Amino acid sequence: MNAANALTLARLLATPFVVALMYREDPLSRYLAAGLFIAAMITDLFDGYLARRAGPTTLGTFLDPIADKTLILSVLIALGAFGIIPFWIGLVLMFREFWVSAIRSLAAVKGTVVGANWMGKSKTFLQVILIVWGLWIHARQAAEGVIANLELTGILVFAVANAFLALTFAVVFTWWHRRLFDRKELGA
Repeated sequence: MNAANALTLARLLATPFVVALMYREDPLSRYLAAGLFIAAMITDLFDGYLARRAGPTTLGTFLDPIADKTLILSVLIALGAFGIIPFWIGLVLMFREFWVSAIRSLAAVKGTVVGANWMGKSKTFLQVILIVWGLWIHARQAAEGVIANLELTGILVFAVANAFLALTFAVVFTWWHRRLFDRKELGA
């Protein structure tokens, strides 16, 4: 266990605490959920930097995407459950992550490593913005009792655009790796 892997594991372990804090009624807990989420996502920057310096490990290569997806998708689903964003947004983004992971797994079976690219990093960055905005609205809702329709409309538009962009990136990713679906190689 090196420092990069420890940060990745900390991000994974932060997930239930972020979600549990979201379910508390008091504003402080909800603001703490936002702060803990931001801190956890900052560890993603540091563990990537440390892994590049020291060299990636098998554990880190396996655990890092799981930690990211677990944290992000858990909070998106919870934001959907609270009505901050449409619930289907979290489900669409979860499907997208499973699809891209399946393509990566298929590539691995065929001896190819498919790493992250600018599209995946952009998608994650936009999801983090969506989540922080959603957590902020969720906390203010507990503090003030009501949120302006304009703000809810704004986050709705951003969430739908986020889902559309993530799905578009998944289609492009699939196209780039279409050779993996050769019928002869798949045994179909």
